[in-house]
Amino acid sequence: QGIYLAGINERGKDMELKIGNQILELKRTWKLAILAVWIGGLFAHAYRFFNLMPTWDSMYNYKGTGATVTSGRWFLGVMGKLSTEYDLTWVNGVWSLVFISIAVILLIELYELKSDIGIILTSLLVVTFPTVTSTFAFMFTADCYMFSFAAAGAGIFLSFRYKYGFLAGMVCVCLSMGTYQAYLSVAMMTFLLLVIKQLLLEEKSWIEVIQKDLTSGIAIVGGAVLNSVMSSLCNRLMQTELSDYQGINNMGLLSGRGYLEALLKTWEGLLHILGLDLGHFNEPYSAANLVIFGLLFLTTLLIVIKKKVYKRVPELILAGLACVALPICCFVINFVSAATFYHTLMEMGVCFLYLILILYFENEMWQQKMLNAVKWIGLISLLFIAYLNAMNANKTYFNMQLSYEKSYAVCDGILDRIDAIDAAAETRKVAVMGRYAVGDEYLGVMLPEIYGASNDVFLKGTYHYVTLWRNNFGRYFSEATGEEIAKVQSSEMYQQMPVYPRKGCVAVIEDVIVVKMSE
Repeated sequence: QGIYLAGINERGKDMELKIGNQILELKRTWKLAILAVWIGGLFAHAYRFFNLMPTWDSMYNYKGTGATVTSGRWFLGVMGKLSTEYDLTWVNGVWSLVFISIAVILLIELYELKSDIGIILTSLLVVTFPTVTSTFAFMFTADCYMFSFAAAGAGIFLSFRYKYGFLAGMVCVCLSMGTYQAYLSVAMMTFLLLVIKQLLLEEKSWIEVIQKDLTSGIAIVGGAVLNSVMSSLCNRLMQTELSDYQGINNMGLLSGRGYLEALLKTWEGLLHILGLDLGHFNEPYSAANLVIFGLLFLTTLLIVIKKKVYKRVPELILAGLACVALPICCFVINFVSAATFYHTLMEMGVCFLYLILILYFENEMWQQKMLNAVKWIGLISLLFIAYLNAMNANKTYFNMQLSYEKSYAVCDGILDRIDAIDAAAETRKVAVMGRYAVGDEYLGVMLPEIYGASNDVFLKGTYHYVTLWRNNFGRYFSEATGEEIAKVQSSEMYQQMPVYPRKGCVAVIEDVIVVKMSE
């Protein structure tokens, strides 16, 4: 009994891991995927892994995982305790890459990817995707969110591969949504790509597809229902309620107008993450996406013609419906909550649109000379997108570091001014009035824009200053009450105060240390 490596098997390529009486084959494709995830992941994200870069949100969570049960993320707190509750950038980064590696291996097995280039591209596209970068802007919870990613994929894999796997699949989808609801789109997109592969590439009948994939659909629906039950139960046990953040407390059916607005939001969100809504079509990122999605349309048409799918009308209709559903599933929460606003942190499902091309190019039909040229244009374009996303990640972290340094400098400067006022020693109450912004437009915008990252000061109010002073300076202050702030604002002394950084922008008024950041 026990766990040990059984060594190289008779083919000389794969290793075997023996766990008790069970032997798990460590396939060459898995090792290639893991290698690509870690090399690509470190190239894209090592800057973040080895530096402390607090943001407006993470500065509260040097220890913690943020909102949990009240945000419908009932399993997030549990998962945080299983990995680490601290904002340990390297540890959380390692765990994140582990979960991404598992997710990629599941995709490789589910879609039966064989080619080295297909496996490497899948790994690179996933690990460099903007959602991963945005998640690393909130590193204190990144490992948990990447677990959610892997669990969503595991739900479809188990339900598709095993007779009663839909039961375990339901649990996986439930745990995924219970950690972060946005990864429901990953489960749905994994499922849709499977359907498209079977209909267009494997030429299965619509009856075969429904029979084979029904359990995966059950896992998704059952997992979502089970998550809703668990969320309600946890809130009841803890005597809390769902917050109104992103409309999570009011999900359900929309009106006819609501669905039209959801479609519009979905279209705008898709263009936004692909860099096609800013008029920057001459930018490499936008241009590469235009090429990729032009090829996606062209290759789909070629497959329909070459494999004569048009003669199999039910299969063509079902494949068409699956293709139409792709962007909807990428932004699925738009269609259950009118208050939802999608940002980069929630858009991992969009990455699967790139994976469709990889699935196409795994087919033998592209060996023909003319079609092979189309294939290589597509593969090079996908590799270029992965490279651009990796570079954008590094630019993101560069901007985050500048934001932290600016915020730290502002806090340090104000603290010096407070210490220079004798009357300030008699009170610990602070009121920071207004907001100071110093963003540098010279650095340009990130394409795509990464939610959670900026090069501006992230200090939005007194609560941020007080928190940073406590965590990073070891100085303890409390926030002035609303009543005290009202008295300060009505005083003549406050009205005559100059704004930061001019001399006199810090004063003691009504026994409150007042910092006037803007009019």
